[in-house]
Amino acid sequence: MDKIRRRRTMYRKKRHPFRWILLVVVCIVLVFVGYSVAGPVMNFFKNITSSEPSSSVGDVSSEAPASSQTPVSSQPSASSAASSEPSKTQVTGTKAVWLPLDTLTGKDLDSFIALAKETGVNAVVVDIKLEDGTLTYASNLEAPKTAGAVADDAPDLMAALTDLKDAGIQPIGRMVCFKDPIAKLAIRAGAIQYKPNPQLTWLDASKANGGKSWLNPYSDVAAQYLIDIASEAVDMGFEQIMLEGVQFPDKGGSTAYYGKEAETISREEALSTFVEKMQDALQAKGAEMILSCPGNVAAGETSSIYGDGNPLTFGAKTAAVNCMPGELGKDITISGETFDDPSNQVAEVVEAVADAAEANAGSSTTLWGWVQAYDMSDSQVEEQVDALTSSGIQSVIYYNPDGSYSKDQLDLS
Repeated sequence: MDKIRRRRTMYRKKRHPFRWILLVVVCIVLVFVGYSVAGPVMNFFKNITSSEPSSSVGDVSSEAPASSQTPVSSQPSASSAASSEPSKTQVTGTKAVWLPLDTLTGKDLDSFIALAKETGVNAVVVDIKLEDGTLTYASNLEAPKTAGAVADDAPDLMAALTDLKDAGIQPIGRMVCFKDPIAKLAIRAGAIQYKPNPQLTWLDASKANGGKSWLNPYSDVAAQYLIDIASEAVDMGFEQIMLEGVQFPDKGGSTAYYGKEAETISREEALSTFVEKMQDALQAKGAEMILSCPGNVAAGETSSIYGDGNPLTFGAKTAAVNCMPGELGKDITISGETFDDPSNQVAEVVEAVADAAEANAGSSTTLWGWVQAYDMSDSQVEEQVDALTSSGIQSVIYYNPDGSYSKDQLDLS
């Protein structure tokens, strides 16, 4: 039995080294395999984790440094910041303001030029002939002097016009045409005559009621008188001449005598002929004519003072439409729509007038728009400009009777 137990013991001793060797080999293999697959396995789980969407607003970009990662709402981009600002209406044509004569000739001219440069104003409208027939500048024309239309202290505007043009600001001379009570003193043949007695000059009311004489739109003499004034203004430095009051008298017309021409030529034709003559004369001098007219008539309202015609069809290449709500009156109807109080319906009424005027003018006439810059808030002024530009009118004239304009007001466009 002892021998048998010794053999068994020897047998076990003989197998022991092989078992340990096998165990060691297995361990080595396991270590090697574990080391080989550990990296890919860890990367696999890492990718799964990183591919999950993040709920943090700050993790905008994985490439951005952590110090620059701030919430989007607290760091808007330049484009989003710009889009949050209200957009300004852009006037792409002429941006003009009406100025009183004392601004043009006084110490305030330099201040205005600085304001114009800052706000993009590139033209000014100045009255050169008023409703009372007087000229606002020192004219050398014999007929206006004879009529007493030139004051002894009338200023020489040439220096002021030069300063404006040197600053890139275009001067526009505005003249009232046929409403002229004093020109008859020099050119009686150019005035409207009294029908019961053509040797007398017609008045639009009795003398007791302040009746005034008018120039005759049918008269070549009257037309030449006005053309001479406009031509002298161009020689003085004005580059554009705006005509106001190209019309027949608005009262007392039943006793007015216009001559034999009126028997065969309509009022509309007479006014169109005058516009053509003036426009041709100014073009020959390298200047441009602008015809100014009321907004309600430009929009289609008929009136005998225009021969029941529309001034926009008189042949002017450029026309300025008076779209100012405060001057359109109450209860006006434009293209079938009635406006009870235009001053409180600013955007709607200006757009209605502008749209109708554009349709009536056609493609041969470029329209400008008068903008009311008094008794209006800045936002209402901007509404007018926006309505004009939306209708296709890209040139505007700001008007304030005292000639005062703020930077905020003009900077809106």
